[in-house]
Amino acid sequence: MESSEEESSHDSYTEDIDNELSIEDEEEEELKIVKQFNVSHVNAEEKEECANELQKRSMALKSFKAKMGFVFDLFVILPVPQVVLWFVIPSLLDKGSVTLVMTVFLIMFLFQYLPKIYHSICFLRRMQKNSGYIFDTIWWGIALNMIAYFVASHAAGACWYLLGIQRATICLREECRSIEGCRLRTLACEIPINYGTSFIMRDRSRLGWANNNHVRSTCIESADNYAYGAYEWTVQLFTNNCRLEKILFPIFWGLMTLSTFGNLESTTEWLEVVFNIIIITSGLILVTMLIGNIKVPLFQHMDELVLENICDRVKSLIFPKGETISREGDPVQRMIFVVRGHLQSSQVLRDGVESCCMLGPGNFSGDELLSWCLRRPFIKRLPPSSSTLLTLETTEAFGLEAEDIKYVTQHFRYTFINEKVKRSARYYSPGWRTWAVVAIQLAWRRCKHRLTLASLSFIRPRRPLSRSSSLGEDRLRLYTALLTSPKPHQDDFCF
Repeated sequence: MESSEEESSHDSYTEDIDNELSIEDEEEEELKIVKQFNVSHVNAEEKEECANELQKRSMALKSFKAKMGFVFDLFVILPVPQVVLWFVIPSLLDKGSVTLVMTVFLIMFLFQYLPKIYHSICFLRRMQKNSGYIFDTIWWGIALNMIAYFVASHAAGACWYLLGIQRATICLREECRSIEGCRLRTLACEIPINYGTSFIMRDRSRLGWANNNHVRSTCIESADNYAYGAYEWTVQLFTNNCRLEKILFPIFWGLMTLSTFGNLESTTEWLEVVFNIIIITSGLILVTMLIGNIKVPLFQHMDELVLENICDRVKSLIFPKGETISREGDPVQRMIFVVRGHLQSSQVLRDGVESCCMLGPGNFSGDELLSWCLRRPFIKRLPPSSSTLLTLETTEAFGLEAEDIKYVTQHFRYTFINEKVKRSARYYSPGWRTWAVVAIQLAWRRCKHRLTLASLSFIRPRRPLSRSSSLGEDRLRLYTALLTSPKPHQDDFCF
């Protein structure tokens, strides 16, 4: 009886403990639920506050950009040149500050003309960002590059002309100081000369200055008697009254200097040296950018006659973003030479694995047509495309149709059998590059596999004779991935 009572008391005691533990577990679960609710509530509030803060910051940034854009637009359209020309310059001439006039003109040109050019470039970029492209053909892009080149030449020529006039004014001021009775206001020609007036003494000194042949030969008529430096050619424009020649000649000088950037003779004056450095650097950058836009590495080993025939037959093309130019397996209609933008060339390997490569400016696609044109015997059916071309952004390119390629390769066969042209075609070919990537990856994996086997402590078991009957079985197994990748034909250019 006692034992039964003890057992019953023990069972009741364990039941009480279990009940207490269950109650504690329930309380802990409730506390966890409450904590999770509070945490989620706090997280939701924090997220909402962060979202509101980000929205406020973005709105403030947008308003700041709008205000700055408005201020910049307002600054660009201000009639600063007209105000300077109508009000500031006459007052400077009345004071005799002739050299300061050219400095004011130069500063006005730099701080008003250059921001207008920058504003125009930003406007064109916004148009291209919103619509994808500005003009329908690539020729407009080339025309814009040439216009930018001429605008830069005009800007350089204008600065050169103003600095040349300033140098001539400095020469006249030095000669005026060496002559007795000559004043700086005499250079400004503030009022006309009237004969028979009370100002005859003052006008006589001005007439003597105007008839001074030594000053004219030193500063105006010839550049041999004064150190003009890079402004030597401006002497031809000092006494020239033709405005058209005064406009065209500085543009010619700017175009010539920016294109050669190595024919400037400078004095030791710091302003002239800085100007020459800026001109040479700008010319180098502009020429590099212009050549980079029209450079195709495939054509570097072709002669001028072949290039002329190719240029006569290419067509300008423009593709919007996301357009599929060609699909894998479809007939290749043309070769495409990328000028601006990027294309994605993709081809499907074994097991649905897709291999992709990027084509940028200077690259080309459709090299299957070269193999098709040079193959003997000739097959009229167009070759299939080895990859799918997709535009990643608005792309400008030149296209050469299949018939045009056939004409060029038939009439200039000697060019395309050149080893340098073959190597260039293979090097820049998307198909050959994809195959090379697969080959390199396979070689690397095989090397790692050999190193792993060499590092193992046990001896690799030999296969049964039934499975090693073929001596090339291992090699075939290792090169399965390589053979499933579509490798271009090595004898495409051989016939």
